Amino acid sequence: MSKIEKKNKKQCNCGYIFIESLLSFIVMCVIISTLLQSTLFLLKKEEEQTKQLELARLLYEESQLFYVNNKVKHKTFKLGEEKYNILWQIQDKKTKKLQIDNNKRNIIIEKKSP
Repeated sequence: MSKIEKKNKKQCNCGYIFIESLLSFIVMCVIISTLLQSTLFLLKKEEEQTKQLELARLLYEESQLFYVNNKVKHKTFKLGEEKYNILWQIQDKKTKKLQIDNNKRNIIIEKKSP
């Protein structure tokens, strides 16, 4: 094989190397974008669950205060930027229903009669 033929063969392979590199770059971009999208979804879901847990914690704390002085059947308070409403429904001196909401989320705990 002469030097010219070898040179032509190398120039031919350069195009294939570029196409392979471009294809692998595209595959990596697709994989990274998919991982990024799923990570963002999980972070949003975690934030939502954290806020729901905070709402349940507030309901638990306020229900303990209610049992200490059970005169109030409705309470509104502000914690930070959020405004919360708590409602106790009592029947025959027993708690029937507890509800807390902040206009975005709502938790209801209800005792069903047998």
